[in-house]
Amino acid sequence: MSDSLDRRLTIRERISVGIHSIVCEACVRYLAQVRIIRKAVVHRGAEHVHSQGLSKNAKKRIAEALGAAGDNR
Repeated sequence: MSDSLDRRLTIRERISVGIHSIVCEACVRYLAQVRIIRKAVVHRGAEHVHSQGLSKNAKKRIAEALGAAGDNR
């Protein structure tokens, strides 16, 4: 299930996850919780980057890396 947040699943995997989601509410809740945690980490990381005394270049690289991680949701 959580692989779907990290990479694009194959059609077979998407079908499997979809069918599993129909019968397993625990996994659906788990996936929702993981999404919330990822958003919080990305948001908090961005706040931290902008509040520290890092160079502009370092802030930019970190923000870009955090943005790329958040794009996979």
